[in-house]
Amino acid sequence: MIHTPDNVEAPELAIKLYKELKSSLADNITLSDKPTFPCLRDDHQISMF
Repeated sequence: MIHTPDNVEAPELAIKLYKELKSSLADNITLSDKPTFPCLRDDHQISMF
């Protein structure tokens, strides 16, 4: 699990992991591009209540 509540680098770590995974896959296996994390678009976290 990459995300922890106090880990402000979680989005960047997840992006790095995704890119490394995508580059290591065989030629016949592809991953779609992932959307931008909301926090990197200046969106606020959704409320649970």
